[in-house]
This record gives sequence, C-alpha cells and structure tokens, in this order.
Amino acid sequence: MADIFDEINEELKKDRQAALWQRYGKYVIGVAVLIIALVGARQGYVYWKEARDGAAATAYYQAAAQTDEGDALQEVMDSLTPGYQLLADFTIARKLAEQGKNNEAEAAFLQLSDRSDIDPFYRDTALLLSVMHAPDSAKSDELLNRINSLANRAGPLQGLALEQAAGLSLKQGRIQQAADFLEKITTLNEAPSSLRQRASQLLSIVNSKVSG
Repeated sequence: MADIFDEINEELKKDRQAALWQRYGKYVIGVAVLIIALVGARQGYVYWKEARDGAAATAYYQAAAQTDEGDALQEVMDSLTPGYQLLADFTIARKLAEQGKNNEAEAAFLQLSDRSDIDPFYRDTALLLSVMHAPDSAKSDELLNRINSLANRAGPLQGLALEQAAGLSLKQGRIQQAADFLEKITTLNEAPSSLRQRASQLLSIVNSKVSG
C-alpha cells in the first residue's frame, strides 16, 4: 500500500513541477538569456577597449618616434584615447620648448593648465612648466604671481615651484626674498633630497651675498 502512495506523491510532484515550469519557465529562460547577454556584452566591451587602447598606444609611440614628433602627434590626435591625447599635448608643448619656441611652449602649457577636464595635478604641472619654459622677455613679477599658489600650497610640486620662485627673485635682484624661498625648500620633508640639497647649497651662496 505504501508503494502506491509513494507513486501518487511522485506523480503529484511531477504535476506541480510541470505546472510551475509552464507558468514561470519563460521568466527563468529570460533571466538566463539576459545574464548570458550581459556577460557577452561585458566581454565584448573589454575586448573593444583593449583593442582601442592598444591601437591608441601604437599610434602615439609611432608618432612620437618620428623626427617631426610634434606634427606627427597632431596628425594622429583624433585616433588617440583621452589619456594619450593629454600625453600628446604635453609632448607637443615640450617639443616646442626644445626647439626654442618658448612663446609657443608657454602658451601651450598655459592652455593645458586652464583645462577643467583633466586632473588638478596635471593642470598644476602644466602651470609650473609654463613658468619654467617662459621666454626671457616674460615679466618676472607675472611669473611669480602665476606660481604663487603652488609655492604656498603643500603638495608634490611645492618644492619645484619654490625653486622657480627663488630663481625669479634672484633675477629681479631680490636676494632676501630668494633666500626665504630657498629656506622653505630645505624644510620640506616630502621634497626630494636632491632638491633640498640643491636649495641648501644655493642658500649658502645667497646668504653670503646678503651678509656681504
């Protein structure tokens, strides 16, 4: 008798499972298809991004290897990803400075420093480079004002900004002001030891001028 009841229970279970599948099976299949589609789309995006980044890297380095590096980078700019475009912009500005085109180099770095779509560190770096590569005709007071915020703000560029400020002060004959900038560099623990050492050596020379 027990066997009969077991058979009946099994049949009822099968009937319930069949009814449930008939009612909800399409949703289960739909979810499974959606998951597969999402996984496929994700993998496709990763592949596309890797291919795109690889193509951009190849285009950048091939252009950078050309004799006329600046012009070559301008030609491939549209095929580069945003990161490589930014790198290309810095490279083009640097190339202008190497060619002695300081007015154009300064303008290029200033343009980068005004961009709101890039990380503040890169903007600050471009601003500092605009001062470092400014033409001799540039007014020292204007350059000092330009990097004043960098020289007074703690950060990875503060030491270099202070060094530039000291150089500009010396150019103006403001010996004590230059000494103050150099003294501050020597107290920056986060500044590279080579920079602190350079500042200390120059400070000794400047102080001898002040005392003399």
